Amino acid sequence: MWAKAHHGAVQCFGAFKYNCNDRILVGLNYTVQHRVVLFALTLLFYLIILILNVVLIVTIVLDRNLHEPMYIFLCNLCINSLYVTAGFYPKFLVDLLSPLHVISYVGCLLQSFVIHSSSGSDLSTLAVMAYDRCVAIGRPLKYHSIMTKQRTSLLMAFSWLLPLCCMFTNTMTIFQSELCGSSIPKLFYMGMDNVSAVRVFTLSGINENYRVAVFSLTLMYYCLILFVNIALVMIIVLTEHLHEPMYILLCSVCINGLYGTMGFYPKFLLDLLSSSQEISYSGCLFQAFIVYSFACGELSILAVMAYDRYLAICRPLHYRSIMTKKRLSQLVGFSWLTPLCIFAVNILLTSRLVFCSYNIGKLLCVNWAIVKLACPQSDTFSNQVFANITIWVYVSHGFFIIWTYMHLVKKCVKSVEDRVKFMQTCVPHLISLLTFLFVIVFDLMHMRFSATVLPQSLQNLIAIEFVLIPPFMNPLIYGFKLTKIRNRIFSLIYVKTQ
Repeated sequence: MWAKAHHGAVQCFGAFKYNCNDRILVGLNYTVQHRVVLFALTLLFYLIILILNVVLIVTIVLDRNLHEPMYIFLCNLCINSLYVTAGFYPKFLVDLLSPLHVISYVGCLLQSFVIHSSSGSDLSTLAVMAYDRCVAIGRPLKYHSIMTKQRTSLLMAFSWLLPLCCMFTNTMTIFQSELCGSSIPKLFYMGMDNVSAVRVFTLSGINENYRVAVFSLTLMYYCLILFVNIALVMIIVLTEHLHEPMYILLCSVCINGLYGTMGFYPKFLLDLLSSSQEISYSGCLFQAFIVYSFACGELSILAVMAYDRYLAICRPLHYRSIMTKKRLSQLVGFSWLTPLCIFAVNILLTSRLVFCSYNIGKLLCVNWAIVKLACPQSDTFSNQVFANITIWVYVSHGFFIIWTYMHLVKKCVKSVEDRVKFMQTCVPHLISLLTFLFVIVFDLMHMRFSATVLPQSLQNLIAIEFVLIPPFMNPLIYGFKLTKIRNRIFSLIYVKTQ
């Protein structure tokens, strides 16, 4: 029986295929004497780690005087250390005594999950501990009312559940992938390496004859985008009477504009100065993530702004009690976290694909263009399903905005005062919304139906218009239309001229 298993293992290592269930770990190229010494030192070190962490945990648990948030978080840190060392040291010690350093496919994924989730949990716990110290030192009188048992439990759960969920998703995407090798050049498994043979993508669409002119215009335009958005953010942040929900959400729109343009313009400017328009595999996925999360983040923020205007005009008496600081923070968090999480999953699904082509016929990387380069045998079904789910999520955002405007228009018809408020505050939002929807629909139609009969310059314009128009138009529209911001800008200009 052992001979059959051994024969199967050798066969698996010799001609690895997808259905082979073992992986080879590489890195223990030592003599027998060195292995014994290394085993003894590693075992001793592991025992010291166990003793130190267990002693500290037991001390904190048994001593009631130490049942405070700071010590509970420290206990959490020690438990996390035991968790990660359990994922590495036992297997490593066995490998030191074994001639073959083999790990099963499931064991390989499990070890990767433990190590990655532990690293994420470590960082999350340290972030929570930093928050705890910030409250203790910055707001000592309110410390016990803020850091209640419930809040401490929630923070601990956050520090564990967030990395566990993220790494579970990552591990599941690897589990669905077709792997082309069995040798892992590490002492432990860290995740998917070199699944795709393509490591560099090529972008296209730049006209060779007008590089200098396009570079100059693009640089000037990008500087204008940075200037108008940063100026509006600083005006809102530094002016206390603008610390209201509508202006805070506008500030979020401008920050999102800076975030989205950061993902395109620097790389595009470098491409204009370079003879070849290449981008690394990871860089392409990162750019796609930024561009998509920016676009959908814009729609999420516009949906929240529509809700804010609905409350201000349709339910003015309840506005202050509903749009509290806490509710506003939750809405801003929703408008950022929703697209970031959705497109993190989208990009993870794309990263598991094997690519047979490297030419992206665009000026920038977008997820669907990358997926189209996958090999025929690659399973893109989950990408399509999740892409359709994403579309429906943001279509629902659009329906919600339509619902709010139906109520706004119905309310404004009855009152002149509401009509004035609608013209002052809702018209800029409506212009931003229509501009954004126009450019996004145009881009989606072009991307899905590949209108190659259009001139290259027009194709380029359609491909980048969502990072071209909204980031510049939004601050201008709101800056000139909203009375408080316009007056603040004029007062600053007047003071400067004096």
